[in-house]
Amino acid sequence: MKLDATVITELKQPILATWNYIGSDAMEFVQSNAEAMEMVLDAGRLTTCGNSPRAQELIDVLFKEHGYSKVSKFICKNIRLL
Repeated sequence: MKLDATVITELKQPILATWNYIGSDAMEFVQSNAEAMEMVLDAGRLTTCGNSPRAQELIDVLFKEHGYSKVSKFICKNIRLL
């Protein structure tokens, strides 16, 4: 699967929903968009907090195909949480 605009379109709402759920508690621990995104993408939160098993499945596939670092950088570049 390619890292492109389609991926961002599919992940944006679940990522924002997850951040809205955890953001107020996480703000004291994060200082950058990358740290905030790590909180969102970690520990299956797209399913448990963002209520999007599909987004979690997609992110798991992307991590497996491209690696965590590359996927995280791509998503951070295209979705701002802070």
